[in-house]
Amino acid sequence: MMLEDLIRFLKEHSLVPDNHFPKKSIRSILDGEVSHCENDEKPSLFYIVANKRDGLDVVKFDHIARDTYMMGIPSTVPSWRIIQSARVIDGEICFNIKDVNLLLNIGASRFGLHKEQYNHKTAKAIEYMIVDALKLAEPFNRKELHGITDNGTTFPSPIDLSASFNRDLVTQVATVIGNEAEALGLSQVFAPVLDLSRELRWGRVEENYGEDPFLTGEIGSAYMSSLQTERRQNTSSTAIARVAATCKQFPAFGSPQVDYRVAFGDHVFFNASNKGITPHGVHQFLVSSEGAAFSHVKANFAQGCELWSNDQSGFDEALDLVKAVQGAGKPTVVVFVSGKPVAEPWIQDNVDAVVQQFYPGELGGLAIAEVLFGAVNPSGT
Repeated sequence: MMLEDLIRFLKEHSLVPDNHFPKKSIRSILDGEVSHCENDEKPSLFYIVANKRDGLDVVKFDHIARDTYMMGIPSTVPSWRIIQSARVIDGEICFNIKDVNLLLNIGASRFGLHKEQYNHKTAKAIEYMIVDALKLAEPFNRKELHGITDNGTTFPSPIDLSASFNRDLVTQVATVIGNEAEALGLSQVFAPVLDLSRELRWGRVEENYGEDPFLTGEIGSAYMSSLQTERRQNTSSTAIARVAATCKQFPAFGSPQVDYRVAFGDHVFFNASNKGITPHGVHQFLVSSEGAAFSHVKANFAQGCELWSNDQSGFDEALDLVKAVQGAGKPTVVVFVSGKPVAEPWIQDNVDAVVQQFYPGELGGLAIAEVLFGAVNPSGT
């Protein structure tokens, strides 16, 4: 139920696209819905996480081990022995008859925890207090990695900020974010993200400051220090920070070690990423004083795909446009707009240059036009 509620919330608030969700079979395994088992799947998989047949699953084993340890209660449930002796017979997980007393102990331990610990009046009182505190705090805490996503300024994504190699610039950005956060009544910002992006297939590369620990530390320090600098208005003299920064999410979060694709899509707020990408940036430059010399230029546009989408139906149109430009015998520059590296073999083999634009801020369209037409040198003068 919690999984379905989470998916429903994400859909209602447009935080992820519909096709971003896992396959039905994955949700069914997590829910223990063996009736959803496909022909090419093993029924026993549906008993591992949520065993609706007899309630014996790894979640129960983990809860008992965790809670008895944290409460200092001796545990009589050697889950490792039960798991090792279990066998799959006719698609079902079966347990050794010799372990019947251990299985009974699981039920007794679970019952004892619910009766004496989970539902103890003190435990319930603490639970209600925490829930109430979190509900009250929710409006004052936001995940603003690169600007206030609603009613605020959207700056380039964190990977963009670090690519500037400019602590002073990041300090100015964080100052604006802090000012806007305070004005909107926010007291805590869930940023910066200080993991290292060393697995480029990971779905949250653009949240980080790159793969280098020194650069990540310097940019993260500049962001955090500026965000918290100065005192908050209309607060007591003991308040030592204007807005609290939250450095996260350290334990190997950005460097998963797996043999398959880690995640699809780019983890930037849906509305924030849409604000920064626009084909009108080129038109905006051409009608400016700096673009007057290029007034004869015609801008053709093929979108290719939405920023958050699995739909590849527009790829051919976009690639055809690139091929047409390249076929005219003119120097051809291709701009990739994404949260992580993109592999496109034909473009690699045929165009003259590639510009990688990670998710930009609100002026991203104009900024890339200024670079392409030579009005700005991103490497400095």
